[in-house]
Amino acid sequence: SLKREIVDREAGQIKNAYLRKLGVWALFVWAILFVLTWTSTHFWLGFGPTDISLMILVSGSPLGTWLSFASRKVQLSFFDLSQIEDDRLDPSIRLIFVGLLTLTFGLFLNMGALNVEVGAFSAAGFTGSYYSAFLLGIMLGLAEKALPARMLDQANSFLSKAS
Repeated sequence: SLKREIVDREAGQIKNAYLRKLGVWALFVWAILFVLTWTSTHFWLGFGPTDISLMILVSGSPLGTWLSFASRKVQLSFFDLSQIEDDRLDPSIRLIFVGLLTLTFGLFLNMGALNVEVGAFSAAGFTGSYYSAFLLGIMLGLAEKALPARMLDQANSFLSKAS
């Protein structure tokens, strides 16, 4: 009952503090990518439509990562109070990690080495629509826990077929 009392008293404060910290970092990363994307579309910086789609794809991943934590950790346990995430990644490192995995996923899609289809949506066409790229980035951020294993499998598959 003491553990339950501690969880009841502290869980909300700890979860909200982590959500705020993750949210601030997510907003910061998104803002940098937004400025870079906006600048590259308004001033010629050598970026083509595919490059811009990749930047928009990656810019969706911080939002998805924030949503992932908020939806995964609905209730904290007693042990979550001291270590809110099992992998112990700091929010800024988590967002960089997910962003780089998202970029890698996008590059695999762009090369044709990977495709994901859900209903009428084909992820291979994300470069044709900035909305699709942003939505796909959000979805990859939401899948932040499954993304590393999927990308590792894809890399292993890619290398096993190399001659």
